[in-house]
Amino acid sequence: MKDDYVIVCGDFGIWDNSAHEIHWLDWLNDKPFTTQFDAGNHSNYDLLFSYPVQKWRGGKVQFIRPSIIHLTHGQVFDIDGKCVFTIPPTYI
Repeated sequence: MKDDYVIVCGDFGIWDNSAHEIHWLDWLNDKPFTTQFDAGNHSNYDLLFSYPVQKWRGGKVQFIRPSIIHLTHGQVFDIDGKCVFTIPPTYI
């Protein structure tokens, strides 16, 4: 795991699993930070739900790539001593 994180709060991307999208996910995965995101109301949940769920830092996640992590809704995470709670977009 990389030392630095970028946390995207909703609408990380429109997921269609196209070659274009795969290229940019691979590009992002190679950056010197880990990208964590909470899905938004425009996310492709059918595709997201196809990834296996794992426990990570106290909550449930899905690893899209080794350095791209979907933080699932309604979870509490301990990220470097900070408490992060993910809220579904319908509650905002």
